[in-house]
Formats: sequence, C-alpha cells, structure tokens
Amino acid sequence: MMRKNITYILIVTAFLPHVLRADDGHGGYAGAFLKIGAGARALAMGSAFTAVADDHSAFIYNPAGVALIMGQDVGLSYALMSFDRRLGFIGFVTELKPNGGLGLGWINAGDSNIDGRDTNGQPTGDLSYSDNAFFFSFAQQIGRYGALGIGMRYLYQKLEDQTAKGFGIDAGARLHILPQLWIGGVVQNINAKYTWNTSYWERETTTKDEVPLQFRMGSAYRLLQNKLLLAIDVGKNTEQDVAFYGGGEYRVNGQFSLRAGLKDGELTAGGSFLQFVQWGDMRIDYTFIAHMRGLGSTHLFSLGYRFSD
Repeated sequence: MMRKNITYILIVTAFLPHVLRADDGHGGYAGAFLKIGAGARALAMGSAFTAVADDHSAFIYNPAGVALIMGQDVGLSYALMSFDRRLGFIGFVTELKPNGGLGLGWINAGDSNIDGRDTNGQPTGDLSYSDNAFFFSFAQQIGRYGALGIGMRYLYQKLEDQTAKGFGIDAGARLHILPQLWIGGVVQNINAKYTWNTSYWERETTTKDEVPLQFRMGSAYRLLQNKLLLAIDVGKNTEQDVAFYGGGEYRVNGQFSLRAGLKDGELTAGGSFLQFVQWGDMRIDYTFIAHMRGLGSTHLFSLGYRFSD
C-alpha cells in the first residue's frame, strides 16, 4: 500500500505544472515536454523554426530541413529551469549525397529531487521522473527548391517504478518561393500515444494516453544582405488553442549573432559566438525564456559544431 501511495503522489507532483496550465488551453496533455522545443538558436527565435530548420535541431521542428544541411552538424544543450526541472538535448544531422539528409536526436526532461510523501504527509525520500524522446528523420530534396521529410519519435516515460512507451511519426515539407523567402509545414505526433502497464493497480490492464496531433506552418525571409533573418509560425493541435511564434536573428559580424522572439506569448532572447576551428565551425549559444503563468524563466546553453566539406 505504501508503494502505491508513493507512486500516486509522484504522478500528481510530476505533472502539477501542466495540470495548472490546462484550464487556459496551454497544457495538461501527454507529451507536454515536447512543446518546450529544443536547440538554443530555435528557442531564442521564439521557436519560429518550421521554415528555417537548418541546423542540428531541424528534425524537431520540420524533418524536411535535414535534406538542406551541407556536411554534418552536431550540437548539445542543457537548460536550467524553474522548479528544479532539467531539459537536455543532443542532435546530429548529416548530408546524404546526392540530395538527402539524415537526422538523429534525443530530448530528456525531468526532475530528480521531488519531495515524496505518503498519504499521511510523512516524508518518503526523494523521487524522480523523466521524459525521453528519441528521433530518427530522413529527408529528400525535391527539385531545386523543395524538400520532403519524415521522422519517427520513440517516447519513453518513467515515473518512479512505472514506465510508459510510445511511438509517433512526423511529416514535413519545405519550399523556396524566392531566393530570400521560403515556407514550411509539418504534421507532428501522428498516431503518438503512451501505453502504461496499469496492472499494478488493476490486474492485466493497460492504459493509453494520446499525444495531441500537431499542425504547424511557417515562413522565413532574409534581408539586409542576408544579415537579418525573420520568421513566423502558426500552430494548432487537436486539444489546444492556436499558437503564434515569431522571431529574428541578426548577424552582427562573422562571429556574433543576436536573436529575439515571442514563443506563444513568452519572451525569448539570446545570442551566439562562432569560431572557425580545424575542419569546421564551433558555436556557443545562450538563450533566455521568460515563461508566463508563474513558471519562472529558463536559461539554456548550447555547444555546436558544423563540419566543413
């Protein structure tokens, strides 16, 4: 009985921030951590990355983007979040000659310092939970100006000693309208759901928790001799309200870039430093996100490397 009580309290505690946001259409559903996004550059631009999708986080926003990567791009990031939450990401994208691309990645989110208590309010020790998503994407250029991509995501969640697994599919497209203007669209979490083994509470039963199907479209435009990049996205899933994303990136010079955006009403900002080293370019990025609804702020740090041909 004690073990059952501990697990129940863990589930409530782990998902409390999402439950608190469910009444305004911004949370409370399976796979909520996937809405945070990944990649310091994309997040600093307000997650308006559906049409951009041109670095190691491309497959998170639009799998079609991996077909447009030249050489190889790898990066990892770690976020310091409120309520002692963590968010880590590692991504790798490589060109597949002559006209394709491949992307691999992993997002990990969770908390390992949850104060566990039984139904009588007595301490039971620290508890933990974790959310994981593993990505595999392939894309192919279509003609000179377009690309199509498909991605698969394997989902794994652990709450104390209970686990759930799932699988979903993403499909995206990217098209150049003009040399400085391109558009993109993506459908995410196709048939994605978590399957829980609930026989712990009821004999020989399982419970399925569906991840909302997500639709996003975006456009991006370069101007000022390609120094300024502006992007805008609009998204809608099957459970939540329409969301808008917008942002920009300004290249100060060959080494420094500044970014800012709005991520569904949340202010984002950041910058990067690029240094040419042997065989490629190394990038150091920082992103700040000011969350709404009392969820504090996020500081994200990223290190990336793009190999030259």
